Amino acid sequence: MKNTTFKHNSPRPRSKKTLFVLVAVVILALLIVGGFYYNQKQDAQKAAEQQKAQDEAQTDSAKKEDLATKSTGADSKGDTQNAAETNLNAVTSSELTASIRSVSQVNSTVTADVVLSGSSQPGTCLFTFSTSEAQPVVRQVTSSTSGCSTQIPEVEFAKLGEWKLALTYAVGNKKTEATQNVTIN
Repeated sequence: MKNTTFKHNSPRPRSKKTLFVLVAVVILALLIVGGFYYNQKQDAQKAAEQQKAQDEAQTDSAKKEDLATKSTGADSKGDTQNAAETNLNAVTSSELTASIRSVSQVNSTVTADVVLSGSSQPGTCLFTFSTSEAQPVVRQVTSSTSGCSTQIPEVEFAKLGEWKLALTYAVGNKKTEATQNVTIN
């Protein structure tokens, strides 16, 4: 007589179930990884847009400040701060000297250091990095009687390669200028 008791020893239904769970886990993992990378890309794009807007705002404000300085002239009150802002329109003088000592790039920062002489009073140093292929990078700082320096994050330089550093040093109604070609890596 035939055995009518059926045993369920077939591994097929179990392996199909395991395969389905495995495929579902892999798809879920891919979705999570894809979502993470998409989010990272969106954050990077937002940060780049914010940095670009900030750079444009700084450039625009530097241009407006330069125009305001040119249009107002020196303040008749002799206010030191106003004189520092307006003396960049001063007359070139051989009494003042400025020499670009070094331009270096360390830890994502471009540093320019200048040696000054010819005055016993602090003045103003205007650093202008320019290239024909990008917006200029401009910094204005108050100098000591012997020097001035500036530090600029390298992300503010829109392109890598050759740039021209033009320095204007002014005290009172006198100024001098120095230039140097630099490489931004």
